[in-house]
Amino acid sequence: MWRDHCDDIPAAADADTLDELLAKISTMALDPLPDNHPDVVPEQLFLQIMALREVEPAVI
Repeated sequence: MWRDHCDDIPAAADADTLDELLAKISTMALDPLPDNHPDVVPEQLFLQIMALREVEPAVI
């Protein structure tokens, strides 16, 4: 299960895979664009997504 939240866009998303999560986030980022930034062309929008994985150390 992958989860995401964004500080700039008040939204959160869940998905089974990272690729599914990236697709959801991309769509969610474009939804408010016309209302908030009508002068920005969606095809020219750059979306940067960074993934962080935290793991517990192996117990030996």
